[in-house]
Amino acid sequence: MTIKTDLLAFKVLNFLKISVFLTVLLVTASCTTSLLPSCGACTSPPLADLNGSWELTRWNNAPDSNGAIRLRTIPSASTGRPLFINFDLKANKVNGFSGCNNFVTGVTEDQHGIHLGEIASTRMMCQESRLMDLESTFLYQLRDYRSLKIEKNQLLLLGRDGDALLFTRRTIK
Repeated sequence: MTIKTDLLAFKVLNFLKISVFLTVLLVTASCTTSLLPSCGACTSPPLADLNGSWELTRWNNAPDSNGAIRLRTIPSASTGRPLFINFDLKANKVNGFSGCNNFVTGVTEDQHGIHLGEIASTRMMCQESRLMDLESTFLYQLRDYRSLKIEKNQLLLLGRDGDALLFTRRTIK
């Protein structure tokens, strides 16, 4: 019984840590610090730092009119196929899985950061409309991101509309 209680307490503590981390980032962003670039600009770490595969582990929708942060439900390895992005430095490509389909795009880098090209994807029909909506919104966030930040093995994508997507570096087996 204590092992289950300890495991539950550990999961709750980790959830709270992530929630506090994202809340601080969003509050910081709303105070116009260096986390978000000026309007119309994008920032990102060097492409070499992004190289590899990243699994979406948390998605916060933009805060509502009261400032409350809303968590978006996403598939994970335990509930289905997780969403992920893979930066391939050698091929100058980004590919991944967006909920129903695989996608691919070119990637370039200049002094302002990385830029994704037009995104192409397979055309599988989602059986659930919520996955179709999730996929559409996910691809929109990738195309129109405002800022990418790396902290240890986590990648934070901030969208222009206030969404915050947290990715964890994946180990490919």
